[in-house]
Amino acid sequence: MLHIILLILKIIGIILLCILGILLLAILCVLFVPVRYRIELERKEGEGEPPFTVHARITWLMHIVNVRIRYPSDMAYVRVRLFLFTLLRVPDGKERQAGHKKRPPGKREDKTTPDGNQRQPETIKVKQEADPADTGDAPMHPDPTPSSKKEEGKPIPTVTIRARNEEAIQAERSEEKTSFREKLSGIAAKCKNFFHKIKDLIQNIEYTIRNICDKIKSVSDQIGYYREVIAGDAFRSSFRLCKGELASIVKSLKPQKLRVNLTIGMDDPAATAEILAFYGMLYPVIGEYVDITGDFDRKRIEGCALIKGRIRAFTFVKTAIRVYFNKDIKKLIKLFKKEAA
Repeated sequence: MLHIILLILKIIGIILLCILGILLLAILCVLFVPVRYRIELERKEGEGEPPFTVHARITWLMHIVNVRIRYPSDMAYVRVRLFLFTLLRVPDGKERQAGHKKRPPGKREDKTTPDGNQRQPETIKVKQEADPADTGDAPMHPDPTPSSKKEEGKPIPTVTIRARNEEAIQAERSEEKTSFREKLSGIAAKCKNFFHKIKDLIQNIEYTIRNICDKIKSVSDQIGYYREVIAGDAFRSSFRLCKGELASIVKSLKPQKLRVNLTIGMDDPAATAEILAFYGMLYPVIGEYVDITGDFDRKRIEGCALIKGRIRAFTFVKTAIRVYFNKDIKKLIKLFKKEAA
């Protein structure tokens, strides 16, 4: 019984080791096997020619993963293969009309009767509502003529008229006095409000100036703090590390083969000569990769380019690990966040 249990454990261990080995091999392939690319660009002048054509191919691990791209739009083509199985394929831009069926034309409405005569369109009868004015029955309204009685006026005594005049004069004088007092009180209130507004305005200006001064002081303090951080050793070592890692990434992305052949001609031969003169100035730098020929007879821009290279994932993983675990970078981040002085 114990022998059988040990045999089962042995088989399980072998299976787990095989799985771990396969995973390790897959990780190593992803990290160290490069992704290879090849891009061809071409441009030709002429009627009916596209602006440019592109042929690209991307492969990985002995063409186990194979991607092909072709452009322009009239013959666009994309294909993605894994081993020998096609995962994605976009056919040419030509429309396939074989599988499409045309719709039958709509049937016209039969406008003939069973006797063979043409059917007449039906008329819609509109009922007219009866107007009460046309019937002759006019609405009856009662004539509102209420009778009103006028009261006879009685003579008013002269003493009463004089008393009423005196009361009216006194009321006018009292109204003038009260209106004058109200005007004076209104003017005083307006002056008081005006002075209050001026006081509030002065206080607001003072508060604004104080805030601006505080902000300027805080900004100057921040600038001084970050200047000290940038002048420190942590920033210098972190900058040196990031600069070296960026250079390694650019070097890994640099194409192994780059060749460009161009034929350029402008309307004015002088402009073509200026382009060639500028190319001559840059020839020590790009002369190995770029070849430009001038055409002084007609205007055209033709040429072809070939870009070929490879990219490894290990370069990016190595850079990420070195940057993430660097002590100076961690310290610099804390200093920028003001978590540590």
